[in-house]
Amino acid sequence: MENYNDIPVVEAEAPVEEKGKGLAITALIFSIVGVVPCVNLIVCGLGPLVGLILSLVSRAKNGGKFSGMAKAALIISIIALALGLLSALVYIVYCIAMGISIGAMSSLPSVADPNYYY
Repeated sequence: MENYNDIPVVEAEAPVEEKGKGLAITALIFSIVGVVPCVNLIVCGLGPLVGLILSLVSRAKNGGKFSGMAKAALIISIIALALGLLSALVYIVYCIAMGISIGAMSSLPSVADPNYYY
């Protein structure tokens, strides 16, 4: 019978799990979903704003370091917010140039209206 007492034992370290990983995933989802409806001014700002806040909270929980997903969520959120502000600015300039009050866009006559040409 062999003696196994002389074999050195190497203990494996437990994998280090990043804190705030769930927040980073949620931030990334909100950021990506917020980019899609950038034509709608209200919805465009909500998703990226939530993604921006969650990515910063994830950073705080991770000891002040950004994980890859939190950094991606932060970048996408900033881009989406910039696109939202740009689309809002274009909308306001268009309304001013056309002499239309901003809330009256839905009451404009449509080309499909049968009384439009009369």
